[in-house]
Amino acid sequence: MLEFAGAFGAITLRHAAEHFYGGVWETARKRVQYMREAGLLERSDNLRWAGTVLYPTAAGMAAAAAPGFPELRALVPSEERMLHRLLVAEAALRMRARGVRVVSERQMRAVERANDSGQAAEAFARFVGVAVAGSSAADEFGMAVSPTMDGAGRARWFGVPVGVAGELHWPDFTAIVGGRIVAVEMEITHKERWRMLQVLRGYKMSIEAGHIAQVLWEVTPDVQMQLEGRRSVGGWDDGLLADLGFLESGQAPDWSVKGRPMVVRPAQGRDDGVRYALSQKTLPPSLRCSYRVWRQWLQVWERDDSALEFEEWLMRPRTLQRLQSLGS
Repeated sequence: MLEFAGAFGAITLRHAAEHFYGGVWETARKRVQYMREAGLLERSDNLRWAGTVLYPTAAGMAAAAAPGFPELRALVPSEERMLHRLLVAEAALRMRARGVRVVSERQMRAVERANDSGQAAEAFARFVGVAVAGSSAADEFGMAVSPTMDGAGRARWFGVPVGVAGELHWPDFTAIVGGRIVAVEMEITHKERWRMLQVLRGYKMSIEAGHIAQVLWEVTPDVQMQLEGRRSVGGWDDGLLADLGFLESGQAPDWSVKGRPMVVRPAQGRDDGVRYALSQKTLPPSLRCSYRVWRQWLQVWERDDSALEFEEWLMRPRTLQRLQSLGS
């Protein structure tokens, strides 16, 4: 738990219980208390929706250090970006639970910062199972992953070059699947078109170089529309992915097609607190509410067994009127 929390910056006590202590809340609580008393772990209860947030101390980072992994310094996670951080941690935990190796942004930055020509990053790529030429993973999977060369001519195994002067973009984390690198982006804030295009073009170059196999975007509705496009009176207005050739022009994307180099899906919180905070971010102001009220509405949606996602169901014209009548 310490190693993961250090790599990803923070997790909640609920995450710890579910993913590291067999779902047993009391065991998680006792272990966390023990680590706090030993000076290995800090906790914060400042964000009500998040519950208890856990992050390692410097001593905890040292205790969790494992051979082959880069050294990381302790940090106090920013409350302003806590929702994004916890969504990233959740997505990585879900993949980890399926046996997929995940590499955090902090780990990627650490190995790419080495004062060399890329040897440290290549060695780490081999270590985490990337099919680097000549590696056991390359032999096992019968293929080889190539790095992307940045503007300075340096091989980049984890950073994605996005300019001619050596600028890098960092995925929120990467997953190593069958020896290939899958970049995962948790995008919950709409970016200006030029910034998003810069990132997408960087990924396009890395995909064409045989470096990144796929980019998985987990996004809020506004970002989804920016990437995919939207239905209009005349048919379908293309988004950025069609502009760059990742999707067919003039058509709504069909995500059932396997093997696409770019995949977009809605960001989802599994932890109730994270799910609530994400819901409040994406809902219009008139539908934002307290956690208690949100839980009541969620229970009504669950009883309805609606085919719609909760937020879609909530934004239907008569839903709020019905919910208000139930509460009166």
